[in-house]
Amino acid sequence: MQAKLSVDASGRVMDCWILHSSGHRSLDGATCNILRQRARFAPARNGEGKAVPSVVVTPPVRWQLEG
Repeated sequence: MQAKLSVDASGRVMDCWILHSSGHRSLDGATCNILRQRARFAPARNGEGKAVPSVVVTPPVRWQLEG
């Protein structure tokens, strides 16, 4: 599973899109919810050093149930 995140100028995730599904809609939705609530980034900066919105693509995530 892999996601694309819209990040605002303060480093907070504003939106999430699934690029490669886990195959389970509930896991994809939970992943985006967790990223929106918990993920924080150092803001991107333009050539003048001003914080600007950006886009981040997550590394692949593999969900696995123990058991």
